[in-house]
Amino acid sequence: MPRFAAICALGLVVGCSASAKQVRHSPASAGVKQLVAALRSSDAHAAYRLLADKTRKQIPYAEFARNWKQYKPEREHKAKALEDVLKEDPDLGERSRVVYPDGKSVMLLRQRGNWKLESALVAENRAGSAREAVRIFAESMANRNFDAVMRILTGRRRKAISRQVDAFVTSLITQVSRPGMTVTKVGKDRAELYWEAKGKRYKIVLLREGDEWRIDDIHLRGAPPAK
Repeated sequence: MPRFAAICALGLVVGCSASAKQVRHSPASAGVKQLVAALRSSDAHAAYRLLADKTRKQIPYAEFARNWKQYKPEREHKAKALEDVLKEDPDLGERSRVVYPDGKSVMLLRQRGNWKLESALVAENRAGSAREAVRIFAESMANRNFDAVMRILTGRRRKAISRQVDAFVTSLITQVSRPGMTVTKVGKDRAELYWEAKGKRYKIVLLREGDEWRIDDIHLRGAPPAK
């Protein structure tokens, strides 16, 4: 059931997210272990408490409890999958970002229970020329190092991208929180979600892969003027 799966995924995100303020706290693996225990428990109250406040507002406890009882095999499957992840990487690739007053940042990576710098304190690549900037951009894209990609952009372009992303995320969260949200099936393995907000028209295209749905594309256009 998609909504039940989404709730479990949100619970995992809550347990695993890292920020600079959390460096002194328990590692993400502790949150995942809590989630594993909850998935195998019949105590829906304990599981519901693991959800973030925002998530609990999206689904009442009575509905959550019904799903929790009905989908026990799915819960066990997810618990086993999470245990396998912990065995492969006890630190779960946990990262934390420390942001300086000037907007620059440094990334920390948890390894064997300790926080390590993910990049050198002194940048190895400095774009002293236009040619060097293009080289750094190409290498960052090839390595899927999107933090480095953002760093090589101009300050105004980073701010513009951030504003666009923030506007989209805010609009999407508002849409998802509405009880009447409708995802339209287009054939057996395709579905689409449309909505308009603040002069923008959004469309998210979903495709079925195996027994799960995935986001395939996102469209953003200006909404037509009101007649």
